[in-house]
Amino acid sequence: MKKCLILNMLIYLLLLWVQISYAGTLVDNGDGTISDQGTHLMWQKQDDGTTRTWTAAITYCEGQILAGHTDWRLPTIKELKSIADMTKYDPSINTTYFPGTQSSYYWSSTMN
Repeated sequence: MKKCLILNMLIYLLLLWVQISYAGTLVDNGDGTISDQGTHLMWQKQDDGTTRTWTAAITYCEGQILAGHTDWRLPTIKELKSIADMTKYDPSINTTYFPGTQSSYYWSSTMN
């Protein structure tokens, strides 16, 4: 039982270290977008609060014109996880950079 507890604590500390190492990689571009210097991805800053089906989410992203960019797409699950902040809850994201983000499920373009 102690080995399991120690292993769980080590995994938690590793996840926390990964989160801390990504801290500071987000940059507010001042145009409704956030750039992640670690992954080189650009994100829409503001959640519009609209619930969509998966197909509608893909269509929304592909039709998005934001900050002069028209090549928006629905992120992969790995990309979506890259902005999750496991040190936060309700929502699990840095709300300084992503204000108004709802605690909800979000679509990705892939299952893993």
